[in-house]
Amino acid sequence: MGKATARKPLPPPMPTGFDATPERLAKEESEVIDTHRDHGSPALRKARRFRKPHLDRWHSAGMLTQRQWAAGDAYRSTYERAQMRMAVVASYGERVGAAANPGDFGYGLPRLDRQAEARREMREMRGQWGRHAQGIMDAFLLHDHFPRYGGKKHNEMTTIIRDSLDIMATYLRMAS
Repeated sequence: MGKATARKPLPPPMPTGFDATPERLAKEESEVIDTHRDHGSPALRKARRFRKPHLDRWHSAGMLTQRQWAAGDAYRSTYERAQMRMAVVASYGERVGAAANPGDFGYGLPRLDRQAEARREMREMRGQWGRHAQGIMDAFLLHDHFPRYGGKKHNEMTTIIRDSLDIMATYLRMAS
């Protein structure tokens, strides 16, 4: 019988080449991602990506007030509680819970009461905005997408976002 040898844990993924300074790492969250291969190298290179959502970056830059940021954050957290995204990627056995096909009753219904409550809150929150603003705000807050406009169009979009966040803050009765 041989001795049991303890395995060393794998090192955390590190970028290839230079990494960020400790001060930069402490400033915000980051992740190590794969990038393109070097010519002649079989291994992928790694890089560190720092990425804050647009809402947080706008707040840090002073483009949004604390009240506007809190309203946007409340909308994002309600969406997460509602769990709107489908959780099943593939199912090879019998389904438990909701129906199996989109045409059947129960497909996509919430499994928990708190999900149903969050979805009701989500509908009420979205109802405060006009249809045009709903799409813009969902793209901005939930999908972190803001097109790179310049000049007048950029000002129009930022005004729509700020006004919509003010409407949401008023609806949620947030202090000024």
